[in-house]
Amino acid sequence: MEAKQSNRLDTPGVFTAMVLIWALGSGLACAGLGGFEFGYEAAAGETKAIIFPPYPAWQLVSIALASFIYLVRSARPHFALVALAIPFISYHHSLTHLPAPSENDIFFHRHHPYLILKSTVIECTKKRRVVSIEEELFPDRRKLCGKALIDIDTETESKIEPLHTGQILLLEGRVKAAFHKTDRLRQKPWEFDKATALRRKGIFSRIEIASLSEDRSQSDIQFQKLPMIEEMRSAIISQHRANLDRTEGDLLSSIVLGDRSTDLPKEVLADFRKTGLSHLLAASGFNLSILVGAIFYLFSFKGGRRATVAIIALSGIAIFVLLAGLSASVARAASMWSLIVLLRLLYRRPNPCSLLSLSLFIFVFTDPVCLLDVGLQLSYAATYGIICGIKPLHQRLEDSTKNRPLKWLLELVSVILLAQAAVLPIQLYYFWETGLMFVAANLLLDPVVAPVTICGFLSSLSIIFATLLKPLAEPLLYLAFGLDRLANLPLSYMLHVAHSLASIENSSLVTGPPPVWSIALYGTSYYLVVKNLAGGQKLMQAVLLYSLSLILLLARPPLCEPAYIIGHHQSIYIGADRKASIIAPESEVSSKHPAPNRSLERYLKYHGISPSNRLRKEPLPDTGIGPPESSRDYVLAMRRDSDASIYGITCLYLSRLYPASSLAAENRYRTAGDYRYQYLFHRIKKGPFRRKGLYR
Repeated sequence: MEAKQSNRLDTPGVFTAMVLIWALGSGLACAGLGGFEFGYEAAAGETKAIIFPPYPAWQLVSIALASFIYLVRSARPHFALVALAIPFISYHHSLTHLPAPSENDIFFHRHHPYLILKSTVIECTKKRRVVSIEEELFPDRRKLCGKALIDIDTETESKIEPLHTGQILLLEGRVKAAFHKTDRLRQKPWEFDKATALRRKGIFSRIEIASLSEDRSQSDIQFQKLPMIEEMRSAIISQHRANLDRTEGDLLSSIVLGDRSTDLPKEVLADFRKTGLSHLLAASGFNLSILVGAIFYLFSFKGGRRATVAIIALSGIAIFVLLAGLSASVARAASMWSLIVLLRLLYRRPNPCSLLSLSLFIFVFTDPVCLLDVGLQLSYAATYGIICGIKPLHQRLEDSTKNRPLKWLLELVSVILLAQAAVLPIQLYYFWETGLMFVAANLLLDPVVAPVTICGFLSSLSIIFATLLKPLAEPLLYLAFGLDRLANLPLSYMLHVAHSLASIENSSLVTGPPPVWSIALYGTSYYLVVKNLAGGQKLMQAVLLYSLSLILLLARPPLCEPAYIIGHHQSIYIGADRKASIIAPESEVSSKHPAPNRSLERYLKYHGISPSNRLRKEPLPDTGIGPPESSRDYVLAMRRDSDASIYGITCLYLSRLYPASSLAAENRYRTAGDYRYQYLFHRIKKGPFRRKGLYR
């Protein structure tokens, strides 16, 4: 009887299972946002119904049957019957909540050759300018809505002042679709999916600007209350930079407010990503844990009311969210800590797994597209991995050793390994590489992260009060200066450790995107390991299965033969060991050569090839195809005769299990002499859109 009861899921486990089933159904609907085009069923110029074609029904049926069998075996028949319907309900609910243009969206006015629009700038960065359409002034005067990108050519941009958020503009130009089906067909698998990114933000239109002017007839009402928060955030970042060096100041601001609020150098971001320290730069639950813990410690004095402390804590959480921005990690941490504070007010001790599941359900139910956010996926996966595995693992460590320093070290390592193992398939699927120095990096930096965060919070709080209380600004800024200088040495230590570990050769493993079957096998084995940590009898078998799935997730077959990527200014040699080297011509003696550009680097990583700055004296193959036509063209060349040995046949067979590991499809090759070749980036460089007679 006891053995049967031990197999039953508790209430938090059932609730978590139901939420994850709902998330799977919603994820299938959101995947259609990037995999399918819109369907138009009305005549040109009329309001069109936008339809997202559904995924094949067998995927939803598979999720429903798997959840049904799982809950039946766990002695939960009533919940199993509910689980049969959850995937279909969540899929339909998410499908109706995917972003789509409304009836009066600017997207449906693409047939007009010339429009004058009134709009407000809601996003203005180097890469993207987004406006919110408010009204059409010509040829008709009517209210419109929707977001749109604005394309400004170099000549027009030189004549106008820089744009800023909240600015009201009068736009003259032509509206076009933000993305086309031909763009999807021309897009390479390793290129950034701009269409899906724009759809997630609700941007369906693009305005090609003929002229642009600022509307000064009325003040901006929508953004009147935001400058106070922007002023505080800017004051914190600028004061940290003034008190410290530029890099240390931005690093401290990132630790306190998150990396989205600052502009850290790309080298620093790359070092932290390679060493598995990216979570330190994201505003997350650790920051809010320190903030809420400090509030409860300071205000929970004897006789203090729980309601007063709860209000102060919730106010602190709200201010932190406004300053850090509503990213996935901040939203998750804020929602969880808000629920903890409210439940504590009601004298309840919540289950962490149920609390995390409730937070996930709220996000997915209100905004299903949030499932496509990589930050949210990483955040929830790491937290689920730690919550589900930390208690049984620490219990095993408690029983195995009584040495406190050793036990503390093992507990810290176990938390790092649980989090990294949970997010590993997500990292490989989106970033195509993972760091190998994450254990050493986290162990070296964990002792200094908490003091630096506390100093950063106190310093930022002093800067905020100095901004609000002008008479006390000078002493508060002196206090902020002292706290920043106190954190200077640990910040320099963090930068040095991250750079040193990232500089080690082979500090990161480049694998390319893993196939779906390897991700499914890895997830199943990881779940079995965590399930049997609490005393299951099949722990050793689960560990062996996990080891096998880890090898299949990370391993990539070697190439059958070397390959060459020939460019206009640079050529690369790819060895059979999947290492890329820059080819240095014999005539050049200089040891400094440019690294592969961004497009080529993404191509190499997608195919599991490690980019490198190493030089190799290698003559280029005489392919007989001539040089590339422009500086953006690259040609992949390989020998025509493939290796017919057992080794070559084995490599060819294994490459079919990992489609992304093959350099290119066989039917796309052309032949020239002893080599096969194909264009990787074959684009004609076009000038900006400009039709002089259109807008006269």
